[in-house]
Amino acid sequence: GIIYVQGTGTAYTAITAWPQYCDLIGVGACAFGNGAGIARITGSTSAAATGAARGLRISNMQFIESHHAKIPIIGLGTWELHDRICTRAVQQALRLGYRHIDTAQAYDNEREVGEGIRSSGIRREDVFVTTKVWTTHFAPNDLLRSTKDSLHKLRMSEVDLLLLHWPNKHVPLSETLGGLARAKEFGLTQHVGVSNFTVALLEEAANIGHDWTGGF
Repeated sequence: GIIYVQGTGTAYTAITAWPQYCDLIGVGACAFGNGAGIARITGSTSAAATGAARGLRISNMQFIESHHAKIPIIGLGTWELHDRICTRAVQQALRLGYRHIDTAQAYDNEREVGEGIRSSGIRREDVFVTTKVWTTHFAPNDLLRSTKDSLHKLRMSEVDLLLLHWPNKHVPLSETLGGLARAKEFGLTQHVGVSNFTVALLEEAANIGHDWTGGF
């Protein structure tokens, strides 16, 4: 399905639209914690820190189910995490019970995020991975190229959710949404959506989807 996401700092509000992929089925929210806290714990070699990390367990994970997308409601945000600290934070978060990892082209850490997922011992199919396309890549061909580059860095054949990171008034939204649809059609992502869109922009995106009668 198509998942539209409005970012509100550390929380997202998600709805589905674009009837050619799915029905409009409701609203949910995902909360993202910054990985810095886990990085501070796991980056220490002290016995106290190691014990604390082992004690931070997530049980009874809840999910948002949105037309075939089952999204863990708690996710690890990786903004400002880099190098080994990023890899270690992702690895330990997954071992502690996180199953949703959020990265972005603008974070410049997709490679480290992928390494953390692989080294965690958790199966790829058990982790919901989100990445976001930066605004300079919103022209359809650039969007596809940059998405393939993100997958190369992550060392994945697809992500679970591909988002537009922020609005870009310099590229027609209809063109960018067409690029997103093609990314899904080509198997680069399971679901697509937007981030940090205003309500008005969400409505515009939904209207574009409802009016879409041509091919991709």
